[in-house]
Amino acid sequence: MGSFGSPLLKGNKMKPKWTHDCDRCEYLGSMNTSTGSLDWYECTESAVARYGDDGPEYWSTPKYIVNNDEYLISTNIDGTRGIYEMLVLARFMLKINKP
Repeated sequence: MGSFGSPLLKGNKMKPKWTHDCDRCEYLGSMNTSTGSLDWYECTESAVARYGDDGPEYWSTPKYIVNNDEYLISTNIDGTRGIYEMLVLARFMLKINKP
């Protein structure tokens, strides 16, 4: 994910770009990145980013990892930059959609 992209938030009456068939997920908004469009969801205890219509075209992680500063710092230090960027994006999308 070269850049974090720009959020297209639910408050702007955005609709998901990609088909997502989990009825437990709450759509948070969409985001354009340098590698494509992501639709963000909160599902029970997970943050989900869908990047395509095909069933396995998504990334997810438990919310406790998203909100864990130590894990976030360690992924930035150990060279897993893609994971770090996804965690930062997930944290951002979860926070901006909560009162």
